[in-house]
Amino acid sequence: MVSEDRTFNSFSLAAGVGDNNDFTITNSNELCVGSGALTAGDYTLKISITNGSSSVSHDLTIHVVPGTSHPKIVSGHYHVIVLANTGTLYGWGNNIGQLGLGDTTFRATPTEISSSHFSDEEIVELGWGSQNSFFMTRSGKLYAAGVGTFGKMGFGDTNIVNTPTQVTTNISSKKIVRARCNTWSAQFLADDGSIYTTGRSR
Repeated sequence: MVSEDRTFNSFSLAAGVGDNNDFTITNSNELCVGSGALTAGDYTLKISITNGSSSVSHDLTIHVVPGTSHPKIVSGHYHVIVLANTGTLYGWGNNIGQLGLGDTTFRATPTEISSSHFSDEEIVELGWGSQNSFFMTRSGKLYAAGVGTFGKMGFGDTNIVNTPTQVTTNISSKKIVRARCNTWSAQFLADDGSIYTTGRSR
């Protein structure tokens, strides 16, 4: 058991979070698999992450204060990205580049993702895929990390990208506000309602 507490001022659930790690609050005041709404108080995020034949459990304390900004948690295939209301990003779990930490090393505890990857711009929204993570800045720039199978990250190739890298092809003049990804493709929503997609059509 690996246990480490980090306190955030508030927390919000993203709709339809993740492939395997959706979150909810149980009657015992724990945040676990499922869906739910948060009220004021302290909650413990409990998540088990599998890496090959080994499994690691991790506790993350969330302190909820009504009326404050709402950070995000998204999860993919056994990886988690957290955006604290301080603007700090953390990633942990399985890692084929999607944690954005510059390597492909499994992380058993939340590890800070450097803001320098985003030219120190504020990240306000997260997106996810099974092996991908997306980060959106307040100005609408889109950054991606993870597996580029079928060209689904929008870089024009199928490479693995292990640091958050800006996606610019066909969307450089757009303000991207949402990003979602599945095994074959990704979809990006701009603030004007236009939708862009990349990857393989099934």
